[in-house]
Amino acid sequence: MFWNTYNKPFLDEAIRKGNSFKLIDIPTVNMIYPHGDVSKGFNFYGRELEYLMKHGYEVKGDMMVPKSK
Repeated sequence: MFWNTYNKPFLDEAIRKGNSFKLIDIPTVNMIYPHGDVSKGFNFYGRELEYLMKHGYEVKGDMMVPKSK
């Protein structure tokens, strides 16, 4: 699965390093859920944002940063 092979390992390494991320855009329902339908679950962007938030990140302006920064 693409998530387990590429996305998760990349995010885990970035989290370990305490990296910050420039957001491609401020998250909206249409960007996080396929076609704005929450019943379909997250798309990849939403899944990445959720994963980072579960690991102590927050949105600050146009960045996703560790809460300690």
